Amino acid sequence: MKFLQQTWYIFACEAVYINRSLFVKSMSEKSLNIVEASIEQLVEIAELVRQSITILCEPDHGGQPHNIENWLTDRTEDKLREIMASPDAVTDVAMLDGEVAGVSHITHQGMLVLCYIHPDHIGQGLGRQLLRTAEGRARSNGVEEIRLISTTTALEFYRTHGYRQYADHILQFGMPGYPMSKKICSE
Repeated sequence: MKFLQQTWYIFACEAVYINRSLFVKSMSEKSLNIVEASIEQLVEIAELVRQSITILCEPDHGGQPHNIENWLTDRTEDKLREIMASPDAVTDVAMLDGEVAGVSHITHQGMLVLCYIHPDHIGQGLGRQLLRTAEGRARSNGVEEIRLISTTTALEFYRTHGYRQYADHILQFGMPGYPMSKKICSE
C-alpha cells in the first residue's frame, strides 16, 4: 500500500520544556511535508540525529562524553543505512521548507525505532506530526500496539501522546530507557 505524502502548514507559537527550562518558538507560515526518506538523505539524517542526541538529550547523557559516544556509536551513517534499508519498516523525514528537520522509523510490527527532531526545530509540532505518520503507517499494517524505548528527554512527549510505560526502565547505551506502548485501532 502506497502511503501518501502529508503536507502540514504550521502557524504557531509553541512552548516546549528543554532541561526544565521553557522555550517559546514562534514561526511564520512554513510548509511541512512528511515523506518517506531516501538513501540520498542519509548524511542529513545522520547529522540531525547526532545534533539531536548531543544537544537535546542532555538529561539522558548528562554531557558525559563517554555516554554521548556510546549512544552515537549506534547511530552512525552505517547503522542508519542498515535501519533505513530494512524491508520490514519505513523511515520518514519531516521536510520543513525543503530541509530535513526530523526523522522517524517504524517497523511493520509496530516498533518505533527512531523519532528525532533537529534542535533548531524543536517545539514546532514536527515530532507530533512524525509520530502521527508513524502511527498511521502501523495502523495500515494492521498493528494494534506500538512499542518504543523512550529516553528520559522524550518521556513526557510520549506520555502526552497516549503512550504508557509497561515495564521498569532498562539500560540502553548505559543510560535509562523506558519501555512504552500505545494501543491503536487497526483499520
